[in-house]
Parts: sequence; C-alpha cells; structure tokens
Amino acid sequence: MSDRFTTPACWLSEAAHFFAGRAARLIAEDGGSATPFIAQSDAAALALRLGQGATIPLDEAETAALARLCDPDRIGHLPVTRLCIALGLPPVLIPLLALMLLPEVEAGFCRLFAYLNDDAQRHDLTPALARRLIGALPLPAAALLAVEGPLLAPALIDPPDPARSYDDRPLRLCDGVAAYLMGLRRTSEDSLLSPHLRPIPDGPLAALAPLVDDVDDVRRFAKGTLIVSGPEGSGRLALAAALARHQGVLPLALDARDLDPKLLSVALREASLLSARLILIHAETMPAYLLERAAAADRPLTLLAPGRLAVECPQITLRPPGRAGALTLWRATLARDTPDREDLAAMLAHRFRLPVNDLLAVARDAAATSSAKAATSACLARSSTALDTLAKRVETTQDWADLILPDRQMSALQGLVARATHARQVYDGWGFGRKLSPDRGLTALFSGPSGAGKTLSAAIIARALDLPLYRVDLSSTVSKYIGETEKHLEQIFTGAEGGNACLFFDECDALFGKRSEVSDAHDRYANIETSYLLQRLETHRGIVILASNHPQNIDEAFTRRIDVTVSFPMPDAETRKRLWQTLLPPEAEAFIDTETLGRQFDLSGGAIRNCLVTAAFLAAGEGGRLTTDHCLRAVAQEYEKSGRPLTRTEFGDAFSGLRLRRGR
Repeated sequence: MSDRFTTPACWLSEAAHFFAGRAARLIAEDGGSATPFIAQSDAAALALRLGQGATIPLDEAETAALARLCDPDRIGHLPVTRLCIALGLPPVLIPLLALMLLPEVEAGFCRLFAYLNDDAQRHDLTPALARRLIGALPLPAAALLAVEGPLLAPALIDPPDPARSYDDRPLRLCDGVAAYLMGLRRTSEDSLLSPHLRPIPDGPLAALAPLVDDVDDVRRFAKGTLIVSGPEGSGRLALAAALARHQGVLPLALDARDLDPKLLSVALREASLLSARLILIHAETMPAYLLERAAAADRPLTLLAPGRLAVECPQITLRPPGRAGALTLWRATLARDTPDREDLAAMLAHRFRLPVNDLLAVARDAAATSSAKAATSACLARSSTALDTLAKRVETTQDWADLILPDRQMSALQGLVARATHARQVYDGWGFGRKLSPDRGLTALFSGPSGAGKTLSAAIIARALDLPLYRVDLSSTVSKYIGETEKHLEQIFTGAEGGNACLFFDECDALFGKRSEVSDAHDRYANIETSYLLQRLETHRGIVILASNHPQNIDEAFTRRIDVTVSFPMPDAETRKRLWQTLLPPEAEAFIDTETLGRQFDLSGGAIRNCLVTAAFLAAGEGGRLTTDHCLRAVAQEYEKSGRPLTRTEFGDAFSGLRLRRGR
C-alpha cells in the first residue's frame, strides 16, 4: 500500500501530530485561559477544576486520523504490530501504546502532560489523561493496571505507584519496550535482563541424544513447557538449548535464583519479542507460586532442575554421559579435520570426566585449532578446582632421571603409568570392559620408610600422565563429629573426579586402618569410615595412591582393591652413591667423595637431600666451595636430628673433629 508507514519514526511522527492536535482541542475546550498548576491548598479552585476534566468525544476527523494510526494495512510490518501479536495484546491497545511512547521521543509531550494534569511535577501519562486524549480506553483503569492485566503481566510498563488511585497512576513504558517500538533493537535483550542471562552451550541435538533414552519423545515434548532434570554436569542446559534450536527458535537461559515476579515477566516478554525459548536454570529454587506462574505462561519454556518439580508438564531425566556417552559427544563435536580424530575422541573420553557444557566448549575450541594438544590442555584447564580447598597440590619439576630406585621398583612404577595410559585399549579395544568395571580407576599402595621416595614417585607419575596431584590433608579431613569424615572424603573424591586429578593419601593407615571388634560407639563409627572408604574406592574413576610407613596396619579388605603395590626399600650403598651424585646440582661445581659417603652412611634419599642442602649452606657461610667435609658435618647434624650416635667406624678420621665441633 502506497500510504503505509515506512518506518516506526514515520508512524510516531503522525501519532505526535494527532495527539498534539487532540491536546490543543482539550485545552481550548477547557477555556485555555485558566491558570494551570493550581495550588493544592486552594480547595475552591480544585473543586472547580475537577468538573472540567470530562472526556470530549472524538470528532469525525479525529476518529479517521486515529484509525489511520491503527490500520493493519499501514502498520502490519511495524514493531508495534509484532509486539501485539507476540504478547497476545488486543489491537485496541495500539493508540495507548503510541501515546505512552511519545514522551520517550519528544520531551515536549512531558510538559504538555504536566499542563493537562494541572501539576508541574506530574508530567506522566495517566489513565485519566489517556482517556481524554484517546476518547475512551479499552478497559477500566483498574482492569488495565491489574497485576494480570494487559500492561503489567507482560511487563510493558514500570510498576506504577500503588498509593495513587488507578486513574491517577503513571503509565510509563519500560526502556526495553520503548526501544523495541522505536525499532532500535532486533536481537538484543532488555538491559534489566542482561545481568541474569547465562551463556548457552553449543551442541547438536544428534550428539546429545545418548543423554536420554528416546530423543524422539523429547522432540515431541519440547513443543510445550518442559522440565529437564538430571545431576549437575549432565547436560541439561545443552540439551534444552539444542531442542530450542531444533524448533528454529533462539534459546534464552536465565538463572532462576535471581528471579522475582517482575523479572519473570520481563523474561517472558523478551522471549516472545525475540521469538526465543526461555530456559530457567535452577528452577528448583523458585517459590511455588512463581514456578506455577512460569509453567502456566502462554509462552512455552524449559525448566532445569536436579529432580522432579511440582508442576504439571512433561519431564525428561538425563543420566550422566559416562565414558560411552562422552565418546559419542567427542566424536560428534570434534572438527572432522582434527588429526587422528577418532583416537583423540577415545582418549579424551577415557581420560577426562568433564561436564557436558565444558566438553562442548573444549570441542568448539579444538575445532578452531585442530590440535590434539590444545584439546588436552583445554580439558585440563576446565577441570574443576574444588580440590584446592580440600587438599594441597603437589608440584615437581623432576622426572624419571631424578628417581633413584632399584630396577624392580622402577619397573613397577612405570608399569603403573602404563596401566593408566593403556587402560582404554585394554578395556575398550580388547573387550575387558565387558567383563570388568570399565569406569573403575586405579589404586596403588606405596610402602616403605620415610624418605624412601614415595611422595616423589607419586609426583613424577602424575607429571608423566600430565595430571595434577593432590595430597590429602588428614588434619582437615578426619573429624571427631559423626559423619563429617565421610562427608569430607566424598567432597575430595568428587572433586578429584571433576578435576581429573590424582589423589595422594600420605600416612594412609590413619584412614585405611584395620577394622576392630566393636566394643563401643567409637569403634562402630571408626569401622563405618573404613567401610565407606572401601566402597568409595570401588566407584572412584581416577588414580589414588596410598602411602604408608606401616602397611601392616592397613585393613586387609583394601588389598583386593589395590591394583599395584610398590615396596620402597632403604637404599643400598650403590644406590646411596647414585643419590649423592644425582641430588648434587651441577651448578654447585662441587667435588665430593660420593663413594665414601654412599658406603659409610645408611641414609634414605630424603635424608641425603637434606644433608646436601645443609652442606651447601655451611659452605656458603664460610665463603668457599662445597666439599666432602661440609657433607660430613651435615650428616652429623642429620644424625643428631634423628637421635643416632656418631661412630668412628662411620666417620673415620673426621670423627674427632666432629665431636669437638659438637662440644663433646
């Protein structure tokens, strides 16, 4: 049609012309010469003015002009029409919407409204004033401004002041609605809503199908309001977003913990205006009345919660993807040009236990780099850090060359790494996963005296596997309160699984001790802790390394659950010599008699390390180079710490001098 409004601005320009003329007529009918802005204390003048505000019917020209502003053929393509259709508003509200919008585009209308309201402080449109300017309202003011009315229910206007009478309450469009009607926004959401929106994971519905039993049922359910339940990290948001995209609409995810009635109304309005599907995360936190209101909304939405919700609508429950589901997701989302894509997908699925949303993000990032190393690094970076508050991370820069152990122990440690590295081939490729539990982790026991290399070995193994190692702090884990120890341990195991970390229990016999006959409540609860650990080791997916100086004190039931046992002996003379040589940094430029030191002194690796550090400080304090004499003095100090006597047999010619230094 040739006379259709080409833009919202053209429509608003004609609306401004019409309502300005209408206001001029009202002023003229009121006499025009009456003094505006009456004093509130002038009761007589107020009484006179109350009789002058009657509605003046539209004349024939005004009726035709108003009809032009609402003609579907002229405004059918404009945002005001789209808003009415999206929110289910009657077309008779269009003149009122135009009138509420005018003060947003022309400040002169604020002054004009103040004149017509006869109050310089009241420059807002009110139902009474709107009725005079339009000729009639589609509903009485009380119905128009009801909570479930056409203006407040879809959050078109800011909540008016309830202290005023309905006819006298301001009608002010929300910023987002005003901007939409002016054609200033197309895909962005309301500024009130933006802080509460959450990122949307990107994953194809076909890839997420293994998370549910029947994806076809999900597609049918998704046409209306739907509940998606499942544990944290099971992919609820990813599936909800994929279903929305499958329907051809934009997903809009909102954290329901921030929700109040106004924000819910704004969110439903935005979902309608953007042709989006609203997804409410943490819907279980919503009050019952708000949950029922959301579920009963005209706009279908998706509610995400860990379990069932007390609303009548279809519900689907997700299960954790597990290794098989993760493998399917990796296969479907990794870029097709990724080198060794199939092997990489299998390795990532076996090695990492990521929430579905993080998995999809890593796959998207890997698609940009097509790098297996980048995918592995991204998985490690996205692993949970919950363990940082429950255990202490163990870092090392040392590797296998720094570990001095007999061949038998070295072979056992490298075999442990091989078990972790080749588990996928054994369980999946060779079919052992069908006979055993493929999701079970790996448990090792390191036994031996203090300083024999148990902690260093655990750190080197974790480094070889490119996994973080966390040492469990028993002082913060064991509690005298019933059930608290098990609670702490569950947090540790869960954190290790989420963070893809190795757990290291030093002095583990304090936790994994033998169960005893029950003679009192203390014995009973101590046995419960041990039984809990036995069960939890069965289900843990990661690597657990137990270390003990007294392995005989560990409950025999743990033996069946331990995959690798490594006994760390005290080093013999040849091993001690190698330790003195290896632990001495080349930068020290020192020449010491490692043959004599290794042969004469029965020390552990940890003790030899301490002696070298002490000797280095002795040499630095004297301003000279590190010598064998400094090492002998350091060994004497180490003996003194442990309460061992100095003997001439061990120290030889240096014995007398050392005794003099010690004042004996």
